[in-house]
Amino acid sequence: MSANHMIGRSGTKLEVPTNASAMAGEPELEMYLQPQWYAAYTRSNHERRVADQLGKREVEHFLPEYESVRKWKDRKVRLQMPLFPGYVFVLGAAGAAAGLAGSWSCQAGGI
Repeated sequence: MSANHMIGRSGTKLEVPTNASAMAGEPELEMYLQPQWYAAYTRSNHERRVADQLGKREVEHFLPEYESVRKWKDRKVRLQMPLFPGYVFVLGAAGAAAGLAGSWSCQAGGI
């Protein structure tokens, strides 16, 4: 049986089997393979850019926004602002979140 390795939440090294029948009855391992929502920390004011990149890579994500009316010298402008500045929410397995953190130099934490 071939396997990949993953570090668990407790810091222990887990073997991730490549065939699905080998993981039956291992609830801790199944938890890491099921998709979960992660909060990905982004650079300041880059939330929409990260969300666009995730969309291009066909990664399911969520960027909650609200509308803000800003008054400038000669006009009022409606802007879409992120509800949680600096964060984009990403749906994926634990291994995918680790890959995301390496790809864009962002930090991912489970929700």
